Amino acid sequence: MNYHIYKSVKNTNEKIKFINSNYNQNLSNLALFAQHQTHGRGRGNNLWISKKGDFTSSFLFNKKLELSKLGQINILVVDRLIKLLEEKIVDVSFEFKWPNDIYFNEMKLAGILIETTIQKQEINSLIIGVGINFISCPKFEDKNTVRLRDFSQNISPLNLFFSLSLILEEYFDNFQNHDFSKLSKGLTLKILKKDKIIKLKQNNQITNGKLIKVDEFGALVLQTANGYEYFTYGETL
Repeated sequence: MNYHIYKSVKNTNEKIKFINSNYNQNLSNLALFAQHQTHGRGRGNNLWISKKGDFTSSFLFNKKLELSKLGQINILVVDRLIKLLEEKIVDVSFEFKWPNDIYFNEMKLAGILIETTIQKQEINSLIIGVGINFISCPKFEDKNTVRLRDFSQNISPLNLFFSLSLILEEYFDNFQNHDFSKLSKGLTLKILKKDKIIKLKQNNQITNGKLIKVDEFGALVLQTANGYEYFTYGETL
């Protein structure tokens, strides 16, 4: 893993993509941390709002994987980030909002953005952007937020970055050996609004259904008027 630390970047995913294209002839795995990200972005057209001192990072893996594994990549990253946070902060349990946001008591703490390079129906490389509200609580009309500093004063953003980079590299090196059935069952216990009626937005269409679980492929399973339906992408409202 090659590490890149910056005081400020415009966008960590774009910066690590640039480094990989121009300076990474050996196709090493890359990890990038910025003390300040000025133009963060989330899924779709969403912005990621952060201040200097928040956790903004990206990880790039030059690894070939089947395109069908994208959902498993997502739940693996979510699972490892939650477990790392719970190891660092004792007696606190975090939740996740499908597909890839981390919450505490229905307040958003962190978000994950995964981007891939695809050729011939195969993933050639993937970028994992991770943002954590470390010192700030951004204000939104439709959600409340929480910051990591409220749980502990003893966690360093940079130390958390190094811990996460080592964990992700180890898990992607052994990607094929993971028990995703067991992993998905554990995440189902932590998913927000389990067994409740939710709305899922997909391609500007809204589906109402009871949230049942996350399956071993990373899909969200809803019980709707049509029976059990499986969603591999979308946004839970």
